[in-house]
Amino acid sequence: DLLLFTMKQWYQRRVREFAVLDGTLVTSDPFGVGSRDRYGKVELYISNTAQETAYNMLYGTNVVETWEAALILLMNKELNLRKTYKGDLSKFPKTALNTVAEMYAWNKTSDTWWPQLFLDTVLTDIRTTCLNNNLVNSLNQNPNITARRVYISQRVNETYTVGEGVSVPWSSMHGWDTEALFGYGYYTPYYKLNTTNQEHSQRFLRNLRDFVGSVVWGKVSDSTWPSGVTLHFTNKDFPGSLKLEDEPPQKEQCEKWAEWDMLKFGWQN
Repeated sequence: DLLLFTMKQWYQRRVREFAVLDGTLVTSDPFGVGSRDRYGKVELYISNTAQETAYNMLYGTNVVETWEAALILLMNKELNLRKTYKGDLSKFPKTALNTVAEMYAWNKTSDTWWPQLFLDTVLTDIRTTCLNNNLVNSLNQNPNITARRVYISQRVNETYTVGEGVSVPWSSMHGWDTEALFGYGYYTPYYKLNTTNQEHSQRFLRNLRDFVGSVVWGKVSDSTWPSGVTLHFTNKDFPGSLKLEDEPPQKEQCEKWAEWDMLKFGWQN
């Protein structure tokens, strides 16, 4: 389950392939850009969905129906990590999953929280959310860069049938924001297109496109959106499914993962 490279190394590799700022190829990883000299001002918007890893359920992997199954899967991943990783895991206590269960409201089912959402939120925090929070902080060390944080937990109101008798509610999976921005349809082999005609999903589409339009037409400023504030596309229809939050997403959880020195891994999940 453990990738052979850290997330930082992934950034270093990928950034050399396609990252361009102001027409200049960035030859260092984004975590190093904060200390680089720049000739002009640039604004960056760092975004991810709350359950990026949930797209795996479309391929029948990492699917859990019960709270017990979710915790067992995390236990197996931890065992595999301790077996394969040759580095130092001394800061990651063997009782850590007890804390994870508490932090992420394990076994507390509600209309907005269930086992699959729990699992994919945990994995996404480690893989993406916490790293993006750190990246925004790093980029803002450069006076010529303004980095702002965007977080998306809006999801389609439907369940997906993974296998015979196995149905899992959708989450804010990888690509869901792209669906709304460019037009619902790519995932239609998996969800019913008429679902996206509901006000719930149409509101997300309008809000997301309004956000991109505001950026493109220069309507975002420090007075309307300070760099330390997160724009959150929530999963509530009213009021507006959109809000600004003073804290980065998953702040407490990310602080704990950092304390455990666990933000150096990418996971195949």
